[in-house]
Order: sequence, then structure tokens, then C-alpha cells
Amino acid sequence: MPEELAKPNEGISAKERLAVERKNAFLAKFLTRNPESAEKKLHLELAAKQRMAFSEWDEAQFTPFSKHWEQVLLNKEGTLFSPDFLEKLSHDLRGDTLVDLGGSVPISEGKLTTMPNIAREIGVREYITVDSAGLMTDKTEVDRVVEVNFDLYTKVDTPETEVLAVNADMLDFVSRVTDGSANFVLNGIDGNVIRDEEYREELVKHVVRATKLGGLVWGNTSVVEKPLSENENFQPVRIFSEGNGHDFGMFCYKKVK
Repeated sequence: MPEELAKPNEGISAKERLAVERKNAFLAKFLTRNPESAEKKLHLELAAKQRMAFSEWDEAQFTPFSKHWEQVLLNKEGTLFSPDFLEKLSHDLRGDTLVDLGGSVPISEGKLTTMPNIAREIGVREYITVDSAGLMTDKTEVDRVVEVNFDLYTKVDTPETEVLAVNADMLDFVSRVTDGSANFVLNGIDGNVIRDEEYREELVKHVVRATKLGGLVWGNTSVVEKPLSENENFQPVRIFSEGNGHDFGMFCYKKVK
């Protein structure tokens, strides 16, 4: 971690400046794990391979879940999730930190995107979206919020929920998260998005390590689902009531020990 975190650009409002500085201070406390040099070197190599592979894909290589995962998150009425799932998420995540790996931008065309909307609905305290491709910036510092659009901070934050956008490789970011401190969501981060087996194994290892006791790892159609189902420290959580008929592709696991 560098001694001096990113400073907001000149020309922004005092409110926006304070928001960025506050979020950078939170990240400094949240990312306290310092990987050993060999581990850091491995993760940077894997991240480079991941970026190269991702940049070479065309749209035909994306599965429906990779590209249109939000459709799976909508219930039959076209609103976000079902009330029973939202209630369960709120019970476990209200006032807590949720990390969205591969979450892209939190605001698009002036509107809040799907996951920040859900984070606000269930009362998450800090919603952190982490992406090295979808945030559209040349900044790659894992230890600071992205200065993509300062205006978004005053648009999307509420007194209950702060949104942090971090331009970083997923693995590099999660490897720095403090042990047992977070909840995670991964949507459509499947084998088509992450093809390298070693990258997948390292990502799962650090998601398991960084998930807090009693915390959730959830989402849809992602590479972490099968390893979590085989991990004795995690138990599945039923996310839809029986007969809902709309749980296709969704998963949710709670860390119990």
C-alpha cells in the first residue's frame, strides 16, 4: 500500500472531494493483506493472461449468462429478485460490505446499474465494484477508487450505502482483502470469462479466505459455485421459496466456520 492514496482531480466540488477521500480511507483499512512477492508476481502474471484472453474474445464467445446475467436476476414481473430473496440478503448483509467481482460500472447512461440498486435495496453499507475492463479507465491502482466520473458519487451514494468503483484485476484485489472481512457477489463470472484454471483456483482460494464468518458468497453462474459446494466451511442457503420457479443459475453460500 502506498503511503499516499489517490487525490481527487482539481475542479470537483468539495462534497465530491470528501466522498473520494473518505472512500480511499476505507479501502486503505479494507485492503490490509500484503501478498508475498512470489504470490504477487504470480497474480500479476495471471492477471495479464486474463486481460489478454478477454481482449481477444468476440461476442459470440459469451454465454447468455456472461452477457445477459441481469435477466436471470429479474423475477417474473421484471423487478429485481423476489421479495423472499431480498429479505434474506438484507438480513445477512444490511450494514455490511459487499464486493462485486467483475461488477463493471455502477452507473450507466445516468442510471444506477443492477447490482448497486440491489445493494441499496438490501441496505449494504459499502458496495465495492471491482473490474479491470468494464470501468473504462487507464488507472490500474488496486488501492483507490476510480476517478471515472466524480459526479456519480453524489448521484449514487445514500446515507445508508456508499458505492466504490475500483479499477483492478479481481484476483489482485481479493488477494489484498483482509482475512474474514467481506461478502462477495459474482454474476456471470463463468468459465467463459475466466478460462485459466490456475487463475480460477487462486480466485476461489482468496474469496474463501476473505469471506467473513457468517458472510455470504452469492450470484449466478460463476466459477466459485462448485468449489464452495464442496467446501465444508460453507453451507448452501436456499434463496427462493419453494415453487418460485425462478432460481435458475443462482447460488448462495454462507460461511459457517
